[in-house]
Amino acid sequence: MLLAGGFGNYISIRSAVRIGLIPPMPEQKIRYVGNAASLGAQLCLLSETERERAESLAARIEHVSLAAHPDFEAIFVDAMNFPRPS
Repeated sequence: MLLAGGFGNYISIRSAVRIGLIPPMPEQKIRYVGNAASLGAQLCLLSETERERAESLAARIEHVSLAAHPDFEAIFVDAMNFPRPS
């Protein structure tokens, strides 16, 4: 799993796993990658292949409005009950 940006730089992996923010997995499989958005922009500017790859991916993205789902609020509030440390 790759953790990027400010979120990735400051999050505690152990705490994120404990509260269920990221799935349980060996810590060596999780790494920080810094400013991934900047790197992606640089790749798109410098590589026609990467730009085409990004365009293809963007064309397949589907926006899903969670707020429009009738049960979203209840499910969201239920999920806020973080587990206690063991």
